[in-house]
Amino acid sequence: MAFQDKKFSERVSKKFSVAQKVTEKYLRDNNIPFVKYGFDDHGMTYEEWMKVPAMIRNTPDLIAVPGEFTFLEVKGCHGPVKIKWCDYLEYKKWEYLNKFSFSIYSTTEKKLHMVTMSQLEEAMIGATTGKYPDNKKDYFAIPLKKIQKYMVPIYV
Repeated sequence: MAFQDKKFSERVSKKFSVAQKVTEKYLRDNNIPFVKYGFDDHGMTYEEWMKVPAMIRNTPDLIAVPGEFTFLEVKGCHGPVKIKWCDYLEYKKWEYLNKFSFSIYSTTEKKLHMVTMSQLEEAMIGATTGKYPDNKKDYFAIPLKKIQKYMVPIYV
């Protein structure tokens, strides 16, 4: 079962996503200082979590300093990377505070991409859209080939 198809309680459990592990390894291997910042395991039900303001729920996963301070959101995917529109709007608020980037890991291709917000927005042009069946939230889906040029070398 794909990560995004799992129940909410499973997605926010203490288990780290593969994408998070790969991203942290990449940062360590490249001597990029980082700290965990977002909520991996908040222990709330979906209903409780939805009462938390959206910007707080969408706190970036990491703070990294690859030369300059950067909020870093980790995304995993099997095919195209899917980002909810409502999350994207909250990420834009974080970007207003400081540089915001995405670490996107494809578990099928075993490739990691480091993408800035502006690079993601460029790749969004012509992206397909859809709606998640569980929460009915709209998302855009970016094919990995549109961000291929931002791939970074990893050793997993």
